[in-house]
Amino acid sequence: MNKYRPYIICFLVLGAGCTLAHPGTAAPVQDIRSAQNLMEQNAPEEARDQLRELLIDYPESAEVRFGIGCAWFLLGEQRIAENKVEEAETAYQEALTSFDALLHDENTAVARESAFNRANCLLRKASMIDSTQNYGEAVAALRLAVEAYETGAEKYPDHEGIRSNLVHTRFQLKQLLQNPAEQEEQPEQQPPPTLVSIFNNVKTEVPGANAAYEDNTAILTMPGNKETKP
Repeated sequence: MNKYRPYIICFLVLGAGCTLAHPGTAAPVQDIRSAQNLMEQNAPEEARDQLRELLIDYPESAEVRFGIGCAWFLLGEQRIAENKVEEAETAYQEALTSFDALLHDENTAVARESAFNRANCLLRKASMIDSTQNYGEAVAALRLAVEAYETGAEKYPDHEGIRSNLVHTRFQLKQLLQNPAEQEEQPEQQPPPTLVSIFNNVKTEVPGANAAYEDNTAILTMPGNKETKP
């Protein structure tokens, strides 16, 4: 079992409202939570479409645009599970574009989590490259992910998810750089299981593991292991 923490995608925890600094740009919480429910029901495409419609009326809502990025990311996860690689690549790129646009948003919570999610998108994209066939491309993609986590860690040093995934990604890149000639002999590596935090709820695909949400922190308890906080 990999001793490093799994990749994480963090979603905002909504309070009583979704108000930005500009008056009149608050998006209805009920509508956003409706999209949340669709994501939790493994329907990210429907959630994305619903949020796109909401964006027409609330074009300046950072929460809505952030939610669209999250829906794209989960759609990428879904397409990977269905072995639809090209569609997954498109979804991750769309998610990356969404989060890129929010990196400097005046809503600091959105900007912070967008920095994390941007790096997660780059890591997911890197994980899709077969290093036995495209070694240089795989190395370059992992370096981009490492740089994204490093940038996030520098700006948000208290973000444990960023720091945890930075350690994992650096280790993965180091292994790749140290064993270039052995790539063809290595079995295909699957990405670590994902802990998904969607607002107030979390879930995990790890068999026998439990996911919980305590004090705004997603906690993953592996089988036979102590709980892990990203």
